[in-house]
Amino acid sequence: MLPALAAAAGGPPPAGVVLDGRNVPPFWRGAAPTAGDRERVFVWHFPSDHRETGYDEAKPTIGVNDFAVSQKCLHSALRSGAGKPLRFHEGEQVEPYHLAADAGEQEELSAREPGRTKALRARLEGELRAKGARFPSAAGSLP
Repeated sequence: MLPALAAAAGGPPPAGVVLDGRNVPPFWRGAAPTAGDRERVFVWHFPSDHRETGYDEAKPTIGVNDFAVSQKCLHSALRSGAGKPLRFHEGEQVEPYHLAADAGEQEELSAREPGRTKALRARLEGELRAKGARFPSAAGSLP
C-alpha cells in the first residue's frame, strides 16, 4: 500500500526501500494494466487470531452482508487472476473460489475440483514460505 499512499500524498516512496506494493489508483481510474500487473499475486496471511473481548459470544461463521462480528480464525489467502484459495490453519482446510463467477465467495469448490485445490494450496504455501511467513503451531499459536 505504501506506493499508493505516497502517490496520493504527492511524493515518491522512500528511496532505497524494497517494496512489494503497487500504486493501484490509476487502475481504478481506468488505466490499462500491464502483463506483469495482470499476473500479480496478492497474499494475505493471518497466523494468529488476536482473540478480543466478546470472542466467545461472536458468530462462529462469517456471513455475507450480515454486519455481525464473527470469530476470526488462523487463515491465509492468495489471489491470482480469478482464483482465490483460503487456507484455514486450525483444520488444514483449503477452500478455493472462482471470483469471476462468485465474487461473494459463496460456492466453495474443493469437492468439485480436488486437483485444482491441491495446486492452489501448494502455490499459496510456496508464496508464504518464499516470503518467510511464520506458520501457526498445532496449538494455534505461532512457533
